[in-house]
Amino acid sequence: MRAGAVTTADEASRVTPQVLPADLAELPPGPRLSAALASLDLRRLTAHQLAVVIAAQNRQIAYEQSRLLAAVWELGHTPLDVRDAVVREPDPVPFAMVEAAQAGRWTQQHANETRDLACFVLDQVPALGDALAAGQVDLAKVKVFQRLLSNVADVALMRTIVALALPSAVHGTTGTLRSRLYRLRCKLSPEAVRRQRERDHDSRYLAAHQEISGLVTLVARFCDEQAALAALEHIDAIAAATRAAGDPLGRSTDQLRADIALSLLAGVDPAQAGFATPADRKGVITVTVNLATLAGLTGLPGLSMRSRACPHATLTEQTVLSRLTAADPGLAGLCPQCLAQAADLVLEPGDLAGYGPLAAHIARQTVAQLARVSTWRFAVTDDYGRQVAEGVIPADRLPDMDVEMRRWAADASAGPDGRAHRTPTAAQAAFVRARDRHCQAPGCRVPAHRCQIDHRIPWHSGGPTLIDNLYCLCRLHHRAKDEAGFTYHPTGRGLRWTTPAGHIYLTRPPSRLTRSRLTRSRRRRDHRALGIVVTAAAYRHRSRGRDGLA
Repeated sequence: MRAGAVTTADEASRVTPQVLPADLAELPPGPRLSAALASLDLRRLTAHQLAVVIAAQNRQIAYEQSRLLAAVWELGHTPLDVRDAVVREPDPVPFAMVEAAQAGRWTQQHANETRDLACFVLDQVPALGDALAAGQVDLAKVKVFQRLLSNVADVALMRTIVALALPSAVHGTTGTLRSRLYRLRCKLSPEAVRRQRERDHDSRYLAAHQEISGLVTLVARFCDEQAALAALEHIDAIAAATRAAGDPLGRSTDQLRADIALSLLAGVDPAQAGFATPADRKGVITVTVNLATLAGLTGLPGLSMRSRACPHATLTEQTVLSRLTAADPGLAGLCPQCLAQAADLVLEPGDLAGYGPLAAHIARQTVAQLARVSTWRFAVTDDYGRQVAEGVIPADRLPDMDVEMRRWAADASAGPDGRAHRTPTAAQAAFVRARDRHCQAPGCRVPAHRCQIDHRIPWHSGGPTLIDNLYCLCRLHHRAKDEAGFTYHPTGRGLRWTTPAGHIYLTRPPSRLTRSRLTRSRRRRDHRALGIVVTAAAYRHRSRGRDGLA
C-alpha cells in the first residue's frame, strides 16, 4: 500500500471509505492487530477512522518495542559461542551488546542504552514492561520513567512510584507524566530530590554549541528555578511590548525572545537594540502551595503549624510522637493517624507556573524569600478540587493568616446575565488563571499567564463573560477551537473535548483530588488535630445537569 497519494475533490465523490474491523479500537496488540492494520488502505479512510488507526498502530508499535527489549535482554544473558543448545546465564554476558549493535546496525552507545532500558522494564519495574507490551504506554513514556527514576536507589520505592504514575501515564502525554513523576519523587523521596538538586546546581554551566549551519545554540543548564522563570518572564514582557509597538522586522515571538536574550547577555540595552520597553511593572512569579505545605515554614510569624493534642492518643503514642517531632514541637501529641496526615500534607509539592512541581522544602524556601515583597493570593477548592474562591490576602492580615475567605466577587461587574462587557476584568482573569494554571486542552502544559482567556460559549453566540464560561487556552488551541471546530464542555470532573473527527478526550482540573486524597480530606473534617481552620462563606455550587457549568 502506498501512502501519500492525494485524492482530488472529484475523486472523493467516487471513493467509498473502507470499513474498519469492528473491534479495531479495542483489539490488544499482537499478531491479530498487526494483520488487521496491514489490511487497511490508508487512502480510503476518513479522519475519524484514521484517528482510530493511529491509536491502534501506536499500541502495536509499543508491543513490538517491548519484544525488541525482551530480545536484547535475552541476548545479554546468552553465551555467544553456544549454538546447539539454549543457555541463559544469570549475569550479563560480556560483549553480548557488541553482537546486538552489529545485528541492529546501531552504535555501541545505542546498544548499551537499549540494554539498560530492557533491564529497567524487565528487572526493576516489570509492571512498566507489562504496560508497554499491552500498548498502554509507548517507548517515549518508558524513557521518561527511566530518566526520572534513574537516581532512585530503592527498587521498592521505584515500583511504588511507577504504580502510582501508571494510570495517568496511560491517558496523559510525556509532559504530564514528567510532571507527575517529579511530584511523586518530591513527595515520597524529598531528601533524595534535595541532594540531587544540590549536586545539579553545583554543576551549573553555560555552553555554546555550533550547529551545522554555523549558527550557535546557547544552553544554560541547572539554573535556579525562581531566577530562570523570572528571566524568561522579563524576556516575554519585552517581546510582548515590541510586538504591540509593531516590530519593523516582523519577527515572531520566538525570534524576538531569542534576539532579546542574546542582547541582554551581550550587555546591550534592549531599547538601543530596537526593542520596545515594557511599562514599569513587577515581575510575575506564581508559586502554588497548599496551606499545610506553607504551614511548614519557620521564621514567619503566624505561619508555623499549630495543633492540639489528640484526645484519643495514648500516653505511649504521645511519647513516641514527641520524639519523632522534636524538630517541630507543635506537632507533639498527634496520634499516628493525624501525624500521617500532617506528613502527607506538609510534603505535598508546590507548583511554579511555567516550570512544574517544586519539592516542598524548595516551595517553602521560595515562598519565604518572596513573603514580604510579593502579593499573596489565596484560592479555596471544594472536596473535589474545584476552585470556588480566589483573592488577595491583605498584607496587614498575612502574619496571622486569619483570613475570612468567601466566594470571589469577580463577576460582580458583568451584570446578571454576564453580558455587560466582553473582555474579562482583571479580577476575572486572576480567578481563571489561578483555577486553570495552564492551557485546558488535553496534554497541553502552556502556563496560564501565557494563555488567552476563551469564552467557551462564544460571546457572539450569547456567551456570558462569567468565570464559569471562561477558560485558559494557549494560542494554538484557542485557534483550534475557534477556527477548526474543536469544542469542549465541563463535566463536573473536568472538561470533555470533542474533535472535528468526532473523538472525545477528557481532561481533569490541575487541583482535582484523587480518591485517596478525597478520603483524607473528608477524614480531616472529622479529626481536626492539625488546628488549621479555614472559614468560608456558604456557597452553593451551580449545576446545570450532568454537564453543568463548574
